[in-house]
Order: sequence, then C-alpha cells, then structure tokens
Amino acid sequence: PRHGHIAPRPTLSTVRAPRASSCSVSRMYDGESFTREVRMKEELSAPFRGLRFAAYAAMILGGSASGYIAFTRMLAKGDTSTDAFINLGIDLGALGIGALLLKLDLDARQANLERITKQVEARKKRAAADDDIFVGVEGGADGDD
Repeated sequence: PRHGHIAPRPTLSTVRAPRASSCSVSRMYDGESFTREVRMKEELSAPFRGLRFAAYAAMILGGSASGYIAFTRMLAKGDTSTDAFINLGIDLGALGIGALLLKLDLDARQANLERITKQVEARKKRAAADDDIFVGVEGGADGDD
C-alpha cells in the first residue's frame, strides 16, 4: 500500500451474500412445503404460539414427572388412600390437558399455513392475470401500436 492512500471501505453491496432463488427458500415444514413468506405471515398472525408451546411442554413434563413420582410412591408404600389417587389424577390431568392443547394448537397452525398459502397463490394468480391484461392492451394482436 502506498503512503497516504486509503483503501475503500467495503460497502453493504460487497458484503451481502447472494440472494437465494424462491425455490431454495421453500423448506419442509410440518410435512409440507411452505415458503418463507407463508411461514413468516403465519408467525405474525400468531406471535405468542412459541410461548404457548413452551407452556404446553412445561405442563406435559411437569405432569409426567410428578405423575411418575406419585405412581412410584403409591407402589413403594402400598398407599391406596384417596389423597394418593387424587394427586395422581391431577398429575395425569395436567399431562392430558397439556397434550390436548398442544395438539389443538398444532392443528390450528397447520390450518393457518394452508389458508395463507391459498391466499398467496390467489394473489399471485391475480397479479399474473393483471399483467396479461396490460400486455394485451399494450401491443395489439397483430403487433401494431
């Protein structure tokens, strides 16, 4: 390098990675292929779904762990009192409710992804139809303007 010469700073355009094509952006999500756009719109429509999934996991894990402890305690001590069965029932109930809520939320997410995919495809078809209309008006059938 010469004295007094300042090397140009890299700009954002020189640092930026090349964009992926729309085909490579599409990924497997719940057994079906949804584009990144569809997944982002679904996440925007249900922003606290991840937090709910964490709560469901806590309910399922908590119910499982405490149910296991209550059941093994009943077996080890031979405890057949009403309180032991009530405790086990509460633990299994928390486990069941957590699993049911998780299943319902997963089904709702899948339905939402499919609905958004249909909306995006319909919007693209309308845009393509609008482009066809403008192309037909611009140039005539015989190419004269």
